[in-house]
Amino acid sequence: MSSRSPDLVSVIMANRNGMPWLPDAVDSVLSQSHASMELVVGDDASDDASVEYLERRRISDNRLRIVRLPEPGGPSAARNAAIAASVGDWIAICDSDDLMVPDRLEGLLRHAAASGADMVADDMVHFSASPMRRAATVLGELAIPSNRLIGTGDLLNQDRLGYLKPLIRREIVPRSTYDPALSIGEDYHLYLRLLVDGAKFEIVPGSGYLYRRHAASLSHRSRPDQLRKLASALSEIEVGEDQASLARRVRDLRRAADVEQFAIGVRDQDFGAAFFSLRQSPLACVGWITGQVGHRLSQTFPASIRPPLELSICEGRPVDRNRMIQLPPKEPGRARLAAYLCFEASRRRLTLSPTTDKCETFCRLVPMAKVIPTGQTDQSANSCLVKALNCAASARTP
Repeated sequence: MSSRSPDLVSVIMANRNGMPWLPDAVDSVLSQSHASMELVVGDDASDDASVEYLERRRISDNRLRIVRLPEPGGPSAARNAAIAASVGDWIAICDSDDLMVPDRLEGLLRHAAASGADMVADDMVHFSASPMRRAATVLGELAIPSNRLIGTGDLLNQDRLGYLKPLIRREIVPRSTYDPALSIGEDYHLYLRLLVDGAKFEIVPGSGYLYRRHAASLSHRSRPDQLRKLASALSEIEVGEDQASLARRVRDLRRAADVEQFAIGVRDQDFGAAFFSLRQSPLACVGWITGQVGHRLSQTFPASIRPPLELSICEGRPVDRNRMIQLPPKEPGRARLAAYLCFEASRRRLTLSPTTDKCETFCRLVPMAKVIPTGQTDQSANSCLVKALNCAASARTP
């Protein structure tokens, strides 16, 4: 960076062969409305075209910097290298397959300034180019209409909080960087250590982070050895009065490792290993079998191809309830509606017509939809679907 500004944000992005999604992720970071920022990419020895793309992009925007690892070290090592090279007052994590809406950093900084928090996070909306099984945000029913501080007990009892991507005050990070031995749950492990060290962690309403679901997502991989490493790393942390919650979390992780080992044994027809895991965690393994039956049934009876859909997003009461969806006036309704629209966009060609600037800003939370600058909608709208979306967004039963 050629100059140093107050509230400089260093966005840290680990990348390993992420070229299919990397350009969109980089664009979303460099398009932030908060101009005082840098993007530091820790490339984990990629052997695709990632580095070549980043080098070209760096020529046109000197806010982008690249730190290359000589050999693969995992996401934690790549992030640590990028953090060490960064210079910001704040650190934000963005995975190389995810997206941020343009005003996300600006909004999180505003909340941090108002509360004095060391860590500030918003909800995350799931999206995918492949058909999703359900509409979801990371927080789900934990989503809140107002700011909320969380402590070690909250994190230990609600593991989904560990998936969030908070803005973190730089001065608390050097004491607790990522554990390079972890490639699963490294965020969770870091957040817990920061909270134990006294960090003030605030969750704010709404969502500005888009969490891409795809087959290669690191966050969806649950290797037994990595689950056991995470359990071991967590068990070494002293959390005072929350020690019982930590012990329960460690047991859950070890049980999850047994289930994954059981699944591998079944897949590889290593029935001795599968039986051993079944004896270790019988109820959890039976739960996995039940889940697999449901998954196979869903594959046997796939969702039919749905026709294209064009909808208008409006403020206030819709003029035509068959083709118009009301933008909820507050959170978490907006994040919930975005999740439902992302679900629809994963299963059909979805076109959104925002009627106001605020509605157009909202549409950025649905990246797989086509957004057109008109309020006109097509006759293809399904009145039952529109009613369901309106009711879901307002948390009412259709």
